[in-house]
Amino acid sequence: MIVSLRDREWHGLTLISNFTWAKGLASSNMRTSDIGITDLLNPYGVSGEAQWVPEKSLITGYSYTLPFGRGKELASSVGPVMNKVVSGWTASGITTFSTGSPQPVYGRDLTGVALSRGYPDRICDPRKNFNQTRLEWFNTSCFVNAPFGTWPNAPMGSVTFPGPNNWDLTLSKITTVRFPNEGARVEFRADLFNAFNHTQWAGPSVTNSSQVFGRITNTRPARIVQFGLKFTF
Repeated sequence: MIVSLRDREWHGLTLISNFTWAKGLASSNMRTSDIGITDLLNPYGVSGEAQWVPEKSLITGYSYTLPFGRGKELASSVGPVMNKVVSGWTASGITTFSTGSPQPVYGRDLTGVALSRGYPDRICDPRKNFNQTRLEWFNTSCFVNAPFGTWPNAPMGSVTFPGPNNWDLTLSKITTVRFPNEGARVEFRADLFNAFNHTQWAGPSVTNSSQVFGRITNTRPARIVQFGLKFTF
């Protein structure tokens, strides 16, 4: 289900927002690994929630022309020099809130099909009645290696990665100048990615033979600030 809200322009504000509530199902994971359908006689044996399809996500884009300068609501009577300073500013950005995406758990290949890795057995729900922390994002004891020569039962999307909570913001200004011609202009912009420097957890290890299985050991990039200046004539 997708719900969209669009506001083309209202008092200098332009807004578009999309909320998605989705569920994807998959029976194999050929996109990011060599594990396809392991048991051809039971192709849906490990089917489950599709990888990289978050259940809920809200993405909002916006742009607001600041009401300063001649002909605007504020500072409308300033002189020509001050008008060059206070006018032409725009604040914009993209805000993303999303639940995490489902991910499979990997184990050793004990089925005898000569894959580089396989799925384990799941003996309980790793997300149910569990105190989730960064050091153990899901209940790792729910996954064990399948007995040799048997097909594993851990479905796709057995666990869920952390979701983003991110604000990317931009402050820009366009100033017209008369040199070297009447159409010349100077554009300044400041871009802030992850503007509020909110910690964005990366995904935990999903390989049950890893020493850090189920543990988050990294984060997405911290706040990045960049400035740009462009002269067009």
